[in-house]
Amino acid sequence: MTVPPSGESLTEDQLHGRACHRGPTGCQGPLHPDGHVYTEPAEPGALLGWPVVACERHRETS
Repeated sequence: MTVPPSGESLTEDQLHGRACHRGPTGCQGPLHPDGHVYTEPAEPGALLGWPVVACERHRETS
């Protein structure tokens, strides 16, 4: 089983698609869809999926 990417270390802005999830929170330029990350809620075993974005610079290097 593949472990989904964790969003546990991301900021609220990164989880809500308002900031690049691959770089520092001050990335400039347009943001593009870049998949999902997952966090574990209070209920063990369930995962919440968050659609995240990446800036052009970090999207090209991923």
